[in-house]
Amino acid sequence: MSVNNTPPVIGYNTNGVTTSYSFPFKILAAADLKVSLSVPGLPGYSVIFASGIEGGQVNFVTPRRPAFLNYAVMFLSIEAPITSTKASCSPKS
Repeated sequence: MSVNNTPPVIGYNTNGVTTSYSFPFKILAAADLKVSLSVPGLPGYSVIFASGIEGGQVNFVTPRRPAFLNYAVMFLSIEAPITSTKASCSPKS
């Protein structure tokens, strides 16, 4: 059985008015979430979530009003490293 090591990513087309975007995956700290735009100039934002619970929101301080941001693509992804633990089994002596 293979394990998927691809971090969850969700994308949004921004419209210059919306200030809140949700994400469906679990994070443990706000720093675990990477927010990026397809255009330069990422405005200030906060991440609202409950640690260990799936889902949360990214809230921008103000709407991104410049016209060029009406057509931006925003990506939310998990920045924390994904690790896996391997269990081993040894026969009893």
